Amino acid sequence: MTRRQIPSVLVSRQVRVVRPRDLRELYANPSSELARLEDQGAVQRLARGYYALLPAQWVGSLGWRPTIEALALGVSVADYGVDRVALMGPSAARLHGALPRAVALGSVAVPKQRPPLATRWGRIWFHTRDVTRLDLERVDTDLAAGYQTTVEQTILDLARWGDTWDVSTDMIAEAITALAVQADWSLTRDLAVEQGERAAYVRASWVAYPTVSDVPSLRVRGPVRSHGLRPSNPVPAGRFPIER
Repeated sequence: MTRRQIPSVLVSRQVRVVRPRDLRELYANPSSELARLEDQGAVQRLARGYYALLPAQWVGSLGWRPTIEALALGVSVADYGVDRVALMGPSAARLHGALPRAVALGSVAVPKQRPPLATRWGRIWFHTRDVTRLDLERVDTDLAAGYQTTVEQTILDLARWGDTWDVSTDMIAEAITALAVQADWSLTRDLAVEQGERAAYVRASWVAYPTVSDVPSLRVRGPVRSHGLRPSNPVPAGRFPIER
């Protein structure tokens, strides 16, 4: 099968995730058309109601596989638009190089509450957030271009939301440690104050301190719940209060 056999309106799409509703103006039965394109190796079914347009070099081949990060961004951009979503948490950490091992978990900020989506390649978790309040940067994936949280925002999110993902606390701590050496900690502190995430900043500081000893301190009103995150080495008494 060649690119000429794929409808031109699909070939030119910037978002490579397609839903049957996207083809309503082209076909009387979009679901049947997508099933036909799948049989011909032009699209791959990702989950119920979602298909991926294969890169040209993979059309007709069974070897193409998307990353869960690309899936999470592609599905979210298709549903809500590029300016209303952003990869966050483990997905952002993975793209920042802080998680060397792939996980079958996509995490993305979206404007509306919705349940997780099971895909062929892993589960996508959606977090209801106003992305205009987050510190973001552009990112390109195989399925869509969009946004992801910056290193500093990702550190705060991992420390804030770490116990909500189906990943171990050790993996969250590993990611924070890897990001710690890339981060501007003054910016991280400023974001924590602006977003009301002082406790998350303190938790991240516990983890980062053995690697980055000059992490700026931040006052909190009382001891901070650990959410499973603890310093690997002692920190100065009273600097980062821990709830026992």
